[in-house]
Amino acid sequence: MFKLLVFIISICIITIIPIPIKFYLFYDLNILKIKVFGKNIKMDSKELGEKRKELKIIKEQKKITSSDIKIILLTLKSNKLKPALKLQTNLVYGLDDAAITAILFGLIHSIYPFVEHSITSIFKTKDINFNLTPEFNKIFLNLELKGIIYVSIVKIIYIYILFRKNYNKKTKDIKGGIVYG
Repeated sequence: MFKLLVFIISICIITIIPIPIKFYLFYDLNILKIKVFGKNIKMDSKELGEKRKELKIIKEQKKITSSDIKIILLTLKSNKLKPALKLQTNLVYGLDDAAITAILFGLIHSIYPFVEHSITSIFKTKDINFNLTPEFNKIFLNLELKGIIYVSIVKIIYIYILFRKNYNKKTKDIKGGIVYG
């Protein structure tokens, strides 16, 4: 009886406590490095082109539509139990022309609030840092993302239930003649 009680309590604790998922993404002009769960993936420009072709084939086979993506985003946006996110972004770039680099600097800073708003609508953001550094008079691109997503099993199940409910509503509306979204 005692072992059963300990087992039930431990299962409850595991489902409620958030699990941190650490990720790291680094992109230089020709190299992409990804690190998730301690597993490193490194690709050069040729491998990236091949992966892009594979993703197109998979997308065509599964027929993921823009309305499916819209349902996923609306589900995550209306979710009360959002996963938490800490994100640090470092972007260093240069375009070989100081004027164009400066214009792009202003453009990126004007677009960033929209990106941050879309991130905060999907996640509970604990900390978001964005560092942008222009390199004038040379061609250079270096993007580095470091982050932690805190997800619990309860949140995953809740998001899945919401998604299925919204997806079933969409298919029922399409069969009934009403276009969803």
